[in-house]
Amino acid sequence: MDAIRDEVSHCDEIAVEDIDLEDDWKLLVLGSSIDAQRPIGEQIREKAKLIREVMGTAEISLEGMRWRPDYEINESLFCTEVLSPLLRRMGFVSVRYLHSVREYGRVYQT
Repeated sequence: MDAIRDEVSHCDEIAVEDIDLEDDWKLLVLGSSIDAQRPIGEQIREKAKLIREVMGTAEISLEGMRWRPDYEINESLFCTEVLSPLLRRMGFVSVRYLHSVREYGRVYQT
């Protein structure tokens, strides 16, 4: 729970609203704002994905980073599990993986 709380501190879209680590059941309440102009289902899916990423990064921080061969062939996996958490910890805000044809963040070398 502490690792999750620490990872949430690097994510500006989610906040820890309540935490109780003393109780046997443990409690962690995460909060996030909802945009009334967008469909609620879409926002819930986005927030759930973000929470899964935060939990995955917390697991890595507890276990230590292990290089996966998939990182070398799967850009999405590398960016979401390695690069985005690293950039958040370095202090960058609103880090998101948005691969598209108009994205200029990737450089090809021959």
